[in-house]
Amino acid sequence: MRSPKIPKPWPASSSLLREYLLTFRDNPSTERELSATICKGFEISLRRAGNSYPQFFVPGGSTDDDTGGWVLEETQKNLRLCIEEKTRKIAPYRHKYPEWWLVLVDRIGYGVEACDEQLFREHLKFEHSWDKIVLLSPDNPRWAFELPAAAASQAV
Repeated sequence: MRSPKIPKPWPASSSLLREYLLTFRDNPSTERELSATICKGFEISLRRAGNSYPQFFVPGGSTDDDTGGWVLEETQKNLRLCIEEKTRKIAPYRHKYPEWWLVLVDRIGYGVEACDEQLFREHLKFEHSWDKIVLLSPDNPRWAFELPAAAASQAV
């Protein structure tokens, strides 16, 4: 009788993942999307982007034919939550200072690539009462993305 297959511990699985990623990177094929199960409970899907990026792998950046995909959707959803929460938290102190900026570290997209900036500018407009909202990359302290203000935001 065979014993049940026990999932490999993460160190062994991480080397399998690394091998899979390197194989995908080093062997461009005609297949645009590939999926693999690395270990029990961990499946990865890779899709070749239509755009070039400074780094080869972009998390979720091209999951819907290069229109922002998961990164834009998650950034949008989380920005709404953060803006609402931070606005509530500063409400009692709002009168003390003439200007308020909200600066957030972007741990979803890790910075917007130049080719995606226009898309983000179009879809990340929120009505708010902040003077500025800025996203910072945790990987590049020189990168900042100022969210465009929605037309009604100045009146809030």
